[in-house]
Amino acid sequence: MSEDKIIEIKGVSKSFDGKPVVKNISFSIKRGEFVTFLGPSGCGKTTTLRMIAGLETPTEGKIFIGGKDMTDVPPHRRPVNTVFQKYALFPHLNVFNNIAFGLKLKRVPDGTEEKNGKTYELSRKLTKKEIKDKVDAALKMVDLEDYGYRNVNSLSGGQQQRVAIARALVNEPEVLLLDEPLGALDLKMRKDMQLELKNMHKQVGITFVYVTHDQEEALTMSDTIVVMRDGAIEQIASPQKIYDEPANAFVADFIGESNIFGGVMIEDFKVSFAGVTAKCVDKGFKPNEPIDLIIRPEDVYIVPRENSSAIMRAKVESTVFKGDHFQIIASVNGNEILIHDNVECKKGDEVGLFVKPSDFHIMHKARLSNEIVTEMWDTNVVEICGGRFPCFSDLPSSTKVKATIEFKDVIVHDDEDDGIIGGEVITSIYKGSYYQAVIRADNYYNFFVDTADDWLKGDRVGLSVNPDKIKIEKIEEEENGGND
Repeated sequence: MSEDKIIEIKGVSKSFDGKPVVKNISFSIKRGEFVTFLGPSGCGKTTTLRMIAGLETPTEGKIFIGGKDMTDVPPHRRPVNTVFQKYALFPHLNVFNNIAFGLKLKRVPDGTEEKNGKTYELSRKLTKKEIKDKVDAALKMVDLEDYGYRNVNSLSGGQQQRVAIARALVNEPEVLLLDEPLGALDLKMRKDMQLELKNMHKQVGITFVYVTHDQEEALTMSDTIVVMRDGAIEQIASPQKIYDEPANAFVADFIGESNIFGGVMIEDFKVSFAGVTAKCVDKGFKPNEPIDLIIRPEDVYIVPRENSSAIMRAKVESTVFKGDHFQIIASVNGNEILIHDNVECKKGDEVGLFVKPSDFHIMHKARLSNEIVTEMWDTNVVEICGGRFPCFSDLPSSTKVKATIEFKDVIVHDDEDDGIIGGEVITSIYKGSYYQAVIRADNYYNFFVDTADDWLKGDRVGLSVNPDKIKIEKIEEEENGGND
């Protein structure tokens, strides 16, 4: 492990009752970094933090802190402290004694002793003066110098959070873990504490590992953001790179506002989307390769409809004044596009739109179709994710096959019992004229579905497919893959 890496996660997975929550993740954190785990609820970010803290044990993989294997080391023997959303302050102790609590239990080196030819390390408790000096320094750090003898119940939420942070920092951990610590605060106090935490990090210089689902919070405070979805890491990068160069449509959709379109990379430097062909700066894709295309709303400029710089023409559907810009929704060949510009428009106006070639963010699609390696249940019936789907194939039962289903051909039922199998909605991303949902079947295969409906994360739905929309191919030799 490199000396500049304080934490290294190697092939870590975690399951609860057989359900995978974190899936084979690997990454490292540099000493002194402010790193944020960002993602929607249930993506595995808090579980990852708890495994670093020692509050959960990985099902697989190793966790190193300071170059030492800490996978099975209990929490109190790790060089980390954790701050939770619930402050967990002791109500019967004042501010000073809450912060001093850990110091009173702590033992520090006190030289060595020779006995029977062996050298023993000695330790001692901290003196009252040492404890007072450390607590006073911690109170100063969190701007609560005059609050030492106040009852913690008399403090505001923000002040209680500062006490919790001071209690963690006073023990001088190598790593401070923060699990959505600002979640209980009101908006103004939360924004103030974001800046205070960032300043504290600069002041103390230790490694901060932070968990949040708030994109603005992550962008404001972090040196590095780890974007997670469904137990896996989607992208690790600086806040600016995460925003300007998202790794995929999910990251673009989750971080800020985005226009996301399915398209085709016609050739190097030329892309087609939403009925428009435009110049871009991307190359290296296959000719006519399907892609996802991202345009940030602030990168779309409104120009006169007949202006030669216009790369597409649009009809304004709505406009809202937001103070420093107008938020405009327009229609381009039946596709919605969101625009942030300071040009005032009215509903019904026909305008031209300009986007710089460098502001098209083009990426490979995660998947082009649903492919499941499985077996025939019987002639004209294939088993998919535990369900028996009618199809057109005369292959006999137990024949190994690959079933291919296009995204648009998966039928989603509001009533789970109306489908052949059930599943849970993981994500739903709007792509201009339709939604692309990821729906996890109960055997953990992720179906990609193009649908007119915006399904909510966590919805239980039924899935079915018309028999003529399932393509069956016999597998002559063993193939790996299929179930994500």
